[in-house]
This record gives sequence, C-alpha cells and structure tokens, in this order.
Amino acid sequence: METVFGPNDSWAGVFVKRGNDMVVIDVNEAGLVHRSVDRLFITHPHTDHCHFHALSHVGRVHATREALEFLDRVARGRIDVPPRDRLLPVRRREPVGDLEVTPIPVFHNSVGCAGYYVECPDITVLVTGDWCGGDGETVDRLAEYEPDVIICDGTICTDGTLPDSVELLTHRLEMIRERHGENVIIYTNHQAAPVLEAVSRVFGEFHCFTDDPIVGTCRLLGVKYRKYEGEGGPIVTSFTKRYEEGVEAVAYELLSKPTVPTDVPNYQISRSFHPPSPDIKLLIDQANPRLLIVHHANRRRLKAFQKHISETVECRAWPKEVNNNMKLAVRASEL
Repeated sequence: METVFGPNDSWAGVFVKRGNDMVVIDVNEAGLVHRSVDRLFITHPHTDHCHFHALSHVGRVHATREALEFLDRVARGRIDVPPRDRLLPVRRREPVGDLEVTPIPVFHNSVGCAGYYVECPDITVLVTGDWCGGDGETVDRLAEYEPDVIICDGTICTDGTLPDSVELLTHRLEMIRERHGENVIIYTNHQAAPVLEAVSRVFGEFHCFTDDPIVGTCRLLGVKYRKYEGEGGPIVTSFTKRYEEGVEAVAYELLSKPTVPTDVPNYQISRSFHPPSPDIKLLIDQANPRLLIVHHANRRRLKAFQKHISETVECRAWPKEVNNNMKLAVRASEL
C-alpha cells in the first residue's frame, strides 16, 4: 500500500490518499466532493478554495478557528454551511488514520489562512494554499518542514518571459493614462504599496482624500499625493475601509464619496497576495523538496514555470504533462 496524491480539481483542490485514509484540502467544484469524503481541510474561506455548496456534502470540515468563526458569522444564513458540530478547528497535529495533518500559518488576504503539512508513512506533502512572502516569515515557516513534495499556489508565477505582476501593473496603468489622461479614478486596497508606487511612476502625482487609509501608506512610502478638493486627477482611493475577508474577497465602496464625480472612468487595481516566482524559488531552495507541483494558475503559466524550475533549480516540477483540467495523480514510488 502506498500513498497517492495530487491536485483534485481544476484550480485549488488537493488530495492525499493511502488505502482508505484520505485527506482532501480545499475544493473549488461542488461535484468533486461527495459523501464518501469524511474530512475536508480548508486553507482559507475564499470561494475558489471553499466551494460552499460542497461543504454540505462532507462529514467534517476542518480549518483554523478564525476561518471557521468567519464562516459561521458571515456565511450562515446566506449560503449552505454545515451544522456547527461538523465545523471543527484543526488541531496542531490532526490524525487521519495513518496520515497526520499539521496546519501552518501563512500570509494572504483572508482570515485564518493556513497551509497544511501532511505526514504519511512513505512520503510528506506540503500544501501551501494561497500565500505570499509579504510578512517576511511565511517562507521560513513553510520551509521548516522540509517536505518531499510541495503543492504550491502559482497564480502569478512566471518564467521570465511572461510579464511579472509589477510589469503587468505598470502596463495597465499606462494604458489607462493613454486612454483617459488623468481624468480617472483608481480604486485599490489601502495597503497596496506596489499599486501606489506604480501610479506615482506612471502619473507623477495623484489626488486622494485626507481621511482615506491610503494616505498613511503614501506617507510611509514617500509617494507624492495631493488632497482632493473637488477637481484634478487622477484620484486614487481605497475600495474598502477594511477587508471583508472571505466571501468574494472584499466588500466594495465604489463611488461612496459624494465629492467624486460619477461620470469619471474608474478602475479597480488590487495588489496580489500570491507568491511571485522569486518567493517560490526561495521556498524550494530552503525546503529542498524532491517534487514541486504548481497549480492555481492558467495552463500557459504552469507549463512555462514548470520548464523554468526544471532548468534553474534541482527540483522536479510536474512529473507528467500539465493537462487541460490541471488534475494529476502521483504515487509515492514515482519520486
């Protein structure tokens, strides 16, 4: 008997199975989790990882206490959430037959985020969930376990030829300026330092409201801004006073300021809370896995990054061709 593991759906789901013991981590498609799955582990309560209709089809749902409190407080009554006695905070070491699951705190724009380290008799698997290295600690926490396999979020991974997130951001802002000049409103999350720095580079200076949380970030960065007094642009403002974590990510406050002209073109530009390629390579260097599986990205990015990793670090990436639905099953003996 050996362990089999891999992505379980077209985006975020992962399974680790040994005999009758199975750990399912995240679910993006309701039809892929059925009543035979007794234990589902959720990395964070964003709907692409926590398909709410699927939750009602499993025996027990495990997540961090903060994530479960969010589900119970925000989602119950609006979506199909399991009864409270089936929402169980994951313990520091959660046994599932011959398997053992350990939660690892990670940095992402949701509440109670965790990756999971799955220890099996013949292999160890680290599932990152969504993360980035923005807190300066997540890479170290993940790498500490030195797993045989890492199944990693690759939303913005690149091979050096695909534009990275900064290049894409700058390009998008340049297109906005070419189309509208400075007569534009840009909404972003108030801690989005890369967005504010890019706006400053492309537009030179921008306007914002003195009571907007963005002002504090501008001051920390030394980015030039002016107080908005009813005219001038571009206007940059926070699309939310705070993250309403989880259900569809955020609650927007578009055009909530009475002084903002409603006929001005507006764009939402968010900071990414996913790992850029250097963060993934740093994790590989520190953890030294035998195999890297990158998912949670489009097929073109996955294939390009697979090739790039194989050529630049001593780590196998995807033992088979990336297929259309991102599904993959690997046996421990294949490593």
